[in-house]
Amino acid sequence: MRTPVRLLKQAIRSELDTGYDPVKLAQKAYKIYHEYCFELDSEMDELFLQIIAMAEGEEFEFSELEIKAIADQLAH
Repeated sequence: MRTPVRLLKQAIRSELDTGYDPVKLAQKAYKIYHEYCFELDSEMDELFLQIIAMAEGEEFEFSELEIKAIADQLAH
């Protein structure tokens, strides 16, 4: 079974490998969130919503370095 956390980590890694685009990552995160939102704990729910919000404007975007750190945290 694929977990939403694993899928998010894969989406982040894929986006970083192909050139970081916060809006594209937000769209990928939304698709995962839409399918798995009821399985998330409050911490992961908030993280997904923050990543999804990046599509709303630069003021909501994580830097590439911040996204890398998030991906690293998801590994643990």
